[in-house]
Amino acid sequence: MRASYDSFIGEISNLNSLLDRVEELGSSPQYLPIKAISSKSAIIMSGGLLEKYMKESFMEFIEQINEMNISEEYIDDKMWKTNRKNTLKALEYIDGKKLEADYEKVVFVYSESFRKNEKLNKPLLVKEAFSITNANPGPETVKNMFSNIGISKIFENTFFQLEFGNEKFGDETRVTRTLKSFIELRNCIAHGYSGIPIPSIQEVQEYIKFLMKFVYTMNEVLNQRLLIVQASHYKDCFKALDLFCK
Repeated sequence: MRASYDSFIGEISNLNSLLDRVEELGSSPQYLPIKAISSKSAIIMSGGLLEKYMKESFMEFIEQINEMNISEEYIDDKMWKTNRKNTLKALEYIDGKKLEADYEKVVFVYSESFRKNEKLNKPLLVKEAFSITNANPGPETVKNMFSNIGISKIFENTFFQLEFGNEKFGDETRVTRTLKSFIELRNCIAHGYSGIPIPSIQEVQEYIKFLMKFVYTMNEVLNQRLLIVQASHYKDCFKALDLFCK
């Protein structure tokens, strides 16, 4: 999976470069308002880019599943349940102009998923059903989105432990704690709450560094799941071929 990941990295890297230029202005009092506006704007934009990545990456994941020439038995049951449950919600969103998608195409794909077409022999999942969420991409939202494709306890995944360690802070991991902190800061700025300290340019860039690592790790998890699905299918194919040749 590259398109959604490359898009995120490219856009957030440009944002980070812009912050570098703002920081080069120095610490003179006349530049403090510019720095304050830049840091708050960067937090909002970073949150938007993360949300965009989450939606696009899961749709890209489903597109690649749909392109596999495999039978539905290799698709996790949780994905079929999500497909049935969330497609109707996606159609409501499209009808209410809250989601950009082709209504008729979604209906067609959804209806085709109930038909047994052995000749086609492809999964037919509605990608929009796996991308819709009413919340900012905080820990619970991320867990739910991965759970919808059959990956439970995402923050205990091997990739996350390798990238961030397995240190615990009560019920939180380093990842969930940092992500929660970022989302809370984003919400405070977006809703104009007073009394919160304005993050420095360096603090914002630390969050951006975290988000880049966080998105990289999620992308690796999604890539691994695609490989597992393919491997299961090919393993059975080679097993059947071996039995046939004996």
